[in-house]
Amino acid sequence: MVEVIFINSLGPNNDEIPFESPENVKFLNIVKEIIKKSDLKMVNVNVAPVGGAALLQTEYNLPLENIVEQYGYKFTLLNKGVVG
Repeated sequence: MVEVIFINSLGPNNDEIPFESPENVKFLNIVKEIIKKSDLKMVNVNVAPVGGAALLQTEYNLPLENIVEQYGYKFTLLNKGVVG
């Protein structure tokens, strides 16, 4: 099992949301669960490693193990409408 942490930057408190999952699960499936739990819509959200750029759409289909190996275990939920 791997634990990843998502920071919901779309809310007023920047809440941290821990999530534990098997390594071989697609990252997209985890993101969908986090977005659902946060009462958000996938169409409005990007995910980025903390301090980094948003992930590419193709990266969402990689196993969690690959994403954590490349980017670490902390991610931020970003509003797709915000250009920074």
